[in-house]
Amino acid sequence: MEKEFGFDEMNKRIKESTPKNERKATDKANEYILNRLTSNNYKKVIDIASGRGMLARFIAKKTNNNLELVCTDLSLAVLIYDRKKILEINPNMKCNYVACDASNLPFKDNSFDSAVSLCGIQNMMDLMQKGIEESIRVAKQELINSCVTIKDDNPKIESINNFMKDNNINYDFNNATESAYEKYHDLNNHKLKIDKIFEDVAVKNDNDMIPVEGEPFFMNVYRVIK
Repeated sequence: MEKEFGFDEMNKRIKESTPKNERKATDKANEYILNRLTSNNYKKVIDIASGRGMLARFIAKKTNNNLELVCTDLSLAVLIYDRKKILEINPNMKCNYVACDASNLPFKDNSFDSAVSLCGIQNMMDLMQKGIEESIRVAKQELINSCVTIKDDNPKIESINNFMKDNNINYDFNNATESAYEKYHDLNNHKLKIDKIFEDVAVKNDNDMIPVEGEPFFMNVYRVIK
């Protein structure tokens, strides 16, 4: 889509076609993460798998510029776009951009006060566990990770998994369930706190298969605390 339309048009089309309740869930996650950062006076923060920069742009609009943000993503192109947009929103914000693999972050242990992710780590598929471990490694205090989550007993998981296999897509929808995410975030020697900040029933979304149409979904925030 980016190659055909460019990032601005792509973002516009995605926003227009994303259901209102999913947009509301994202807004709730943005607000939760920023409140957590400001209430704890975190000064240096890393955004894991920034993607199209939704969380970074939200922070840029709301920050008092005491916070230094590092945005990371596999795609250099999307980070260049994010940089342009954040400069337009808040040219005084301290923000750096590093194209890298979140399963092998190029930062020393405890380099940041906190690591955050707006539904980015959850898109790492079979590397999600490593992404969580790396994020908490580079954070002094905690990882704040928001995830769109489905129920363990979602009745459509089996049929969707069969569809994925038929189309040679290596992903198990059981990995997006409440129990799976809890397991991924339950690291040895760290405290885990889970906050359910939004809940609704999913409607048709041509952009995504998660959440599942007609079934309950949640926006959960998983905090792995050192």
